[in-house]
Amino acid sequence: MSNEDSALEVKELRGEVRALRAEVEALRNELRSLRGGAAVRSGGGAPALSWDAMPADLQKRLQPLRNGLTAAGDGKSRALWLLEVSENVEDYLRYGAEDWPGADTFAEQLVRLGGDWGLQRIIPQEGDPVDHSQHLVLQTVPGADRRDLVARCARPGYSFGGELLRRAEVVVYL
Repeated sequence: MSNEDSALEVKELRGEVRALRAEVEALRNELRSLRGGAAVRSGGGAPALSWDAMPADLQKRLQPLRNGLTAAGDGKSRALWLLEVSENVEDYLRYGAEDWPGADTFAEQLVRLGGDWGLQRIIPQEGDPVDHSQHLVLQTVPGADRRDLVARCARPGYSFGGELLRRAEVVVYL
């Protein structure tokens, strides 16, 4: 290896080290935000979720989860944490939540942050064949000519790194 090649390799490695340092700093900032409670931040550094935007009763419900993420952890740990937060917000919105003007925006931010963290949504479409390994059948509806096809997705499923975390909940023609 020539001196020029070595110098070029050293320069490339220094660039990689700078990028890794920036990534570590972003993760530290994210962790500080989580511990401080102001916001959860995505990899891009822009505010992703504001806990203060939630209704007070939902904030109280999520407080143990908010305190539960004590370290950035690996990607799967973060994805599981975010999935649990998302499920609590979905349940809150579904079952008699008070009026929350920012609910749609907040839900979109959860989906975006999940994508940033590697959480993949599984959303079967009407007419898709039922896949019992990825779908949980909640209900059946009449439709003999469309038997064993998805009528609608009641709740998306999620996977991380190819591993199924939650099956999609579906209504199926029977």
